[in-house]
Amino acid sequence: MGKYPQPGKTAIRAANALGITTSYSDSPDQATHSGLLVTTSDGSRYLVHKGDGFGKSSNTVVVDAKHMSKDWIPVGSSQDVGGRASVSDYVKAGGKDYHLWGANCHDATQNMQNLGK
Repeated sequence: MGKYPQPGKTAIRAANALGITTSYSDSPDQATHSGLLVTTSDGSRYLVHKGDGFGKSSNTVVVDAKHMSKDWIPVGSSQDVGGRASVSDYVKAGGKDYHLWGANCHDATQNMQNLGK
């Protein structure tokens, strides 16, 4: 879960009715922010996620994991990509623009996870 302001339940219901994913954990009654925690071969850890705001045009950004908010909750399992992807590859997969449909933080996270498949 992200540290960002949560939209009200009415806004969440409206977004879900329009087919917009509001929660990466597939819980449609809450809005969350998602990203991917990347561990490099030297053990460094980075959070790669879509910018800092809901609805803003934001690039995918990289943050040293030591600066992650305690509000982030792991969802899903980890995967080893065996050196087939770099942090830069994850940023590219996350995309540069923000759009509610098809280019939000959840879409970016899914695209980044697909690098490991």
